[in-house]
Amino acid sequence: MNLPHPSGCTFNAYTLPENPMTSPATPSRHHTKPFPSGVISLEELTPNFDCLGYAAFERFVQIREQQLPGYWYLNPITCLNFSTPSPDVQRLISKRQAAWFRVLSRQFKNSWRLMRKRANAREKDFEYDGFVVWGKARLSMSQWDAISRELLDSPACHWEPADSQPN
Repeated sequence: MNLPHPSGCTFNAYTLPENPMTSPATPSRHHTKPFPSGVISLEELTPNFDCLGYAAFERFVQIREQQLPGYWYLNPITCLNFSTPSPDVQRLISKRQAAWFRVLSRQFKNSWRLMRKRANAREKDFEYDGFVVWGKARLSMSQWDAISRELLDSPACHWEPADSQPN
């Protein structure tokens, strides 16, 4: 069975590991750090430069299939899990996105910027900018920025993602 990927790559189906944070296909380093706003779990993924969005896509499938709780930020080098939005989380997301852009610049010089401009929205999410998974919703970074700003400004806000939102 093949799983479709937004960039046109096709991935062979794999057996999900017992621990959702480890996978033999994508070696990684895993860190957990307490912040005043809660515990944030960071897994550093190894990117696949032949198919940039593979690592993020693989983790996205695991999160959805296993219905893992919390919020998740994914990009090709990062799997970040947190229980609630906070300024600490926002800073860490920005740092991990910038780290990925530096990796892209070292690997592809500045041609990755042109590839990003030509990419469709789903490719941008999986291969360049990253995205947030919340419940069954996959939120682009622009959607997440708007929602997290509202959540941070109004702690009483209890917005729930729509289960039927297309991904």
